[in-house]
Amino acid sequence: MPAFATFRNAALTVEQGTPASFRSSRRAVRQFCPTCGSAMFWREDGSDEVDVFLGSFDQPERLPAPEQQIWTMHRLPWVATIDSVPAWHERPPSA
Repeated sequence: MPAFATFRNAALTVEQGTPASFRSSRRAVRQFCPTCGSAMFWREDGSDEVDVFLGSFDQPERLPAPEQQIWTMHRLPWVATIDSVPAWHERPPSA
């Protein structure tokens, strides 16, 4: 299961190029680099948020600390929990 950072669509700017898109399900589109195929974004239809694959950031260590942990049911056993951050087995109640 990949790790994501979630942002409001308005907060995300693609600095160079245009991602390619693939409808991966009835409810979402995945976007990727058309040159190398690297996964970049996951966009759910009708949402004002975008999930950004952490591996697509040049400097992920500069991201703010997470506000919540979601879909922890998929967490690998060797990935540590963040005790000070709320965790949800699936989606948080407000989603």
